[in-house]
Amino acid sequence: MKRTVTFLIVVCMLVLSLSSAFAVTVNDKADNSQAVINLLVDSINKGDWKTYVDLQTNMNQEGIQGFINDADNAKNGLGIFNVKSAKIKEMKALSDDVVAQLTNLSQYKQQYNEVQAYLVGIDYRVKKENKYFFNGVNYNLVVLGKEADN
Repeated sequence: MKRTVTFLIVVCMLVLSLSSAFAVTVNDKADNSQAVINLLVDSINKGDWKTYVDLQTNMNQEGIQGFINDADNAKNGLGIFNVKSAKIKEMKALSDDVVAQLTNLSQYKQQYNEVQAYLVGIDYRVKKENKYFFNGVNYNLVVLGKEADN
C-alpha cells in the first residue's frame, strides 16, 4: 500500500513540477491513442471483456483472457472484476523524458512502434477498495505502442 501511495505522490509531483513536459499539440496519432484509451476504459465500465482483451498486447492477451474466463475471479471481485464503473476524468500526454523516469521506456520502444504514454485519471467506483483500485480518481500510466499496425 505504501509503495502505491508513494508512486502516486511521485507521479503527481512530476505532473505538477513538469507540466511543461506534456504534449500540447493534437495530431492524428494523439487522437488515435486517446481513442484507444477511451475504448479501454469504456470496455472496463461496460464489462466488455472481449474488447478489453483485444486492446492488450499480443503477448499479454492469453494470460488476461485466462483471468477473465476464470469464474472464481468474477465471483470474488478480483482484479478488474472489482470495478463497478470507470470514467475518464482527465488525460495528459507525457513526454519521453517524463515517461523514462516512471518506467522502462526504452524497452517499450524496442518492442513496439510509435510508443506514446499518457497519465490518465480514471474515476472508479469499486466493490471493495484495495491497493489497485479505490473509489475516486485513480491515476494510471498508460503506455501505448503500435503492434502489427494496430
